[in-house]
Amino acid sequence: MRGDDRPGAKRAEAAPAGRGGKFGDRGGRPGGRDARGGPGGDRGGRFGDRDGGRFGDRGPREDRGPRLGDAAFRAQREAVEAAQAQLRKLAAQAHGEALTQLLGAWSARQPDQVPSVQELGRAVSPAVRTAWTQAIGSGSGAADQAAESLLRLEMAAEVPTPADQLDARRALQLKLLTRRNDPSPAQTWGQDAAAVLATPHDEATARRLQNALKGLLRGA
Repeated sequence: MRGDDRPGAKRAEAAPAGRGGKFGDRGGRPGGRDARGGPGGDRGGRFGDRDGGRFGDRGPREDRGPRLGDAAFRAQREAVEAAQAQLRKLAAQAHGEALTQLLGAWSARQPDQVPSVQELGRAVSPAVRTAWTQAIGSGSGAADQAAESLLRLEMAAEVPTPADQLDARRALQLKLLTRRNDPSPAQTWGQDAAAVLATPHDEATARRLQNALKGLLRGA
């Protein structure tokens, strides 16, 4: 039916063509999204939530296995330290046995009883062992030379000198200061030991030689 089109008559207002709902309301469309953009007005969780988890949650962390406890760590460290101490003890024992054998060869004047290079340790080179063997076999060393060599050995090993020889040690130290180009006792201790082994054996000298060589054989 048409409206009244007579002059002055009020025409019927046409219904506004539109979306059939309030501004921004898309709920009338099947499968539509609400103003927040989610199907049915629900995003399924909090902001940034994926699969119902919390923000920033990326799932379970990778299992790195159990950590070594403090007690186990201490036990492991103590075991390593004990093994190292045992190795040092065995090395010192081996050096002590080799030194005892060397002094026995000197006392008996038997060069063939001088320990091998492997038994004496890495501090003794083949040339030094040969010099010791020859010195024990010759037995023709001078006593005054052996006295100074003993002092040099004690200086190289940094071990005490008998009280009655302290003045001689100080005098030797002063002499070495004036000969700075000469090799130091730490460089010549192998030859100094050979000079002592070339002299006749006596107990006092043997004790001093043993005390000096004990540290020199073990320290290198």
